[in-house]
Amino acid sequence: MNVPFLNSRRFSKRNLIFASILLLLLSFLSSHYFRQNPSVGSEVKKLQNYIFNEQKDFNELIKDSSLMRKLVQKQESLDEFKKIADKEYGFFLYAETLSEQGELIFWNNQNVLPTTNDLSLTEGEFFQRLSNGYYVIIKKRVQLSGKAFEECWGEGFPSNVNSVP
Repeated sequence: MNVPFLNSRRFSKRNLIFASILLLLLSFLSSHYFRQNPSVGSEVKKLQNYIFNEQKDFNELIKDSSLMRKLVQKQESLDEFKKIADKEYGFFLYAETLSEQGELIFWNNQNVLPTTNDLSLTEGEFFQRLSNGYYVIIKKRVQLSGKAFEECWGEGFPSNVNSVP
């Protein structure tokens, strides 16, 4: 069988072999780059780094006793308010009361509100599933001028892990 376009110089056997090798290499590279299921290990690492950075930011926030005092006394400036309101995580400041509920003094978003059960937890870190997703909750007690205040941090997991920065 004589196929005229394969006999021409443009399609010599050597050129066809090089083209097939090039296409084969290109297919391996593209399958690695565009794989549909990214490795679980890399996604776990991205999520761990995201949570670690948010926890670090939360710890820096609560170390600022001057700002915490202003929040309790409702005397924070607009810039300070915006700084906290722009946080990616939920920040809730409660005054300790005789009941287990506590008095909510400050919050920065309305994605989730800690439940009564969350307030009765001991100080520490917890993982919970709520109606709108999974959350890491950190509860810390802070002393300001002899009064105890509890601060909660809740970080929701994004619905799409690829959206984690």
